[in-house]
Amino acid sequence: MRLPLLLLACGLYGLGALAAPPGAGAAADRVRDLARPWVMPVLWARAEAAQRAGTMAEAVTQGRLLLRLWPDWAEGHVLFASRLAFEASLAERDPGLALDRLQAGLALLDEALAACRREPAEILVAMASFAEIRARQDPALARAFAARLGVSAEAYADACLARAEAVEPRVTVAERRAYLAARLIGAWLRAGAVGEARATLALADQRLAGVRDQENAAAWRAALRRLDASLAGRSQETLSDLARDPHLAEILAPVLAAPR
Repeated sequence: MRLPLLLLACGLYGLGALAAPPGAGAAADRVRDLARPWVMPVLWARAEAAQRAGTMAEAVTQGRLLLRLWPDWAEGHVLFASRLAFEASLAERDPGLALDRLQAGLALLDEALAACRREPAEILVAMASFAEIRARQDPALARAFAARLGVSAEAYADACLARAEAVEPRVTVAERRAYLAARLIGAWLRAGAVGEARATLALADQRLAGVRDQENAAAWRAALRRLDASLAGRSQETLSDLARDPHLAEILAPVLAAPR
């Protein structure tokens, strides 16, 4: 009995997705909604199986199928992409292969962004989070990310958040960009780009002036200004000295640990 019902549901999806005339978007959506309870469990199970035991190409194919059938299901696309960006990526010991999985998740969200009519800001924030968190979890992946894409994971995340802020201005996104700019300083310093690090430092200082928690922001701004003074040669404090400041420790630890 389940097979005929599944075939009927798939037929309904075909009608909704392919045969709807121009301007019939609402009707097509209703057809999809009728079939959803029958199609969803089967497709989601196949997608998860592909992620666990299939190739990355199979997992991406299943993700794209979900996207085509549920273009506006932002939460589902973020969840599916997160499995690639985290579970599948963390399972790989080779940084290049781990980055392949992360990029596959990001690519699916990029496609979802073009198709999804709802919550584009949420998708962009997810893309920023995936890149930023995985880079912080795995320094080798962070280096591979910068080498392959030509930008650091922090810079990529900031660009995603800038797009999210443009689409849907929110205090939370603006504040996150302020603190992300501070972490971006470390990426520039790891690359030996002191000028860019100081320019980003000034940007972080400017953004922090507008956050709600000014007590915390003031402590951050004071720490960043000490770092700027050191980079400009106006202070005797070394990076090792500054790394004792809890606000700068996370920024400077990878810089100090990098091969000289």
